[in-house]
Amino acid sequence: MQVVIPATGGRVEPHAEPAARTAHPHVHAEPDAGAGR
Repeated sequence: MQVVIPATGGRVEPHAEPAARTAHPHVHAEPDAGAGR
């Protein structure tokens, strides 16, 4: 799937936004929703 998540930490990928929130909801679930959207 998205190999960039564990590669960069899964918090700087704007394209891995939905994937990061699913895999790492504690990383940036709410901040990403406001900053990304």
